[in-house]
Formats: sequence, structure tokens, C-alpha cells
Amino acid sequence: MTLLVSGVLVDVLLALLVPAKGRGGAVLALGALAPLVTWSVYLAVASVWVGHLPAVVEYWTGIPLVTALLGLVLAVLMQPTGSARYPDRAAVINES
Repeated sequence: MTLLVSGVLVDVLLALLVPAKGRGGAVLALGALAPLVTWSVYLAVASVWVGHLPAVVEYWTGIPLVTALLGLVLAVLMQPTGSARYPDRAAVINES
């Protein structure tokens, strides 16, 4: 159930942000927000199920933030490089 709700929320983010080839900011935002939403929903449902938040504050604040930062790093790494954006320049560089 938790993953279903998270998936629906990530799909809403996908529809709102519309990441595409020329929209690098949307790709980065989705890369950071998708894990943030997923883990926030998971921890919220787990906390409701148990009846309280974890005693360690860093646990329920750190997990979503760290996963959001890791998602952002992965989104940055998946962005096209300079030569992929400008294939004609890559050909000139390779010829010299």
C-alpha cells in the first residue's frame, strides 16, 4: 500500500514537472523529489502503524533528505555531457 501511494505521488510529480531533453531542471527536481516522497510516505505510514515517530530525530528526517540528495547526484550524473549535447563539436575535437 505504501509503495502504491508513493508511486502515485511520483507519477503526479512526473506529470507536473515533465522532465525532457531540454528541461534539465525538471530532471534534477524529479531526481531529488522522487526518493524524498517515497521515503517520506514510507516513514509516515510506518509511524502511523507503530503509533509514534522513531525516538531518534535524525532517523525520520535524515533518511528522506539523504535519499533526496543521492537522487539529485544520480540525476546530475545522468545528464548528457557536453559532447552529447553538441555532437558536431565532439567530431571536431576527435579529428584534431
